[in-house]
Amino acid sequence: MRQLVLQKGEVPVRRNFPEREDVPDMDHLLDRRKLLRTLDIRHKRELMGRSSKLNQDKTNILLYNNPLPDLVNASGEEGIDRYLPTWLEEV
Repeated sequence: MRQLVLQKGEVPVRRNFPEREDVPDMDHLLDRRKLLRTLDIRHKRELMGRSSKLNQDKTNILLYNNPLPDLVNASGEEGIDRYLPTWLEEV
């Protein structure tokens, strides 16, 4: 096999073999807590994004069917002026 790799001009892969079968940091290498925590955070972020988009669509439909009142209405039929007492204008 090595002969074939060298004939093609490819660089052979360098491998390191430890003296013992047991790798000292095996527990650290097999620890998947950080990966699982990252996947959980990604799942929650995607879920919140989909929920926000759905809520935005619902809000747009509601605002289209029931528009907000015109607060700049000079006649006072809509907006804040209708809640103010009439005597306030005299003062």
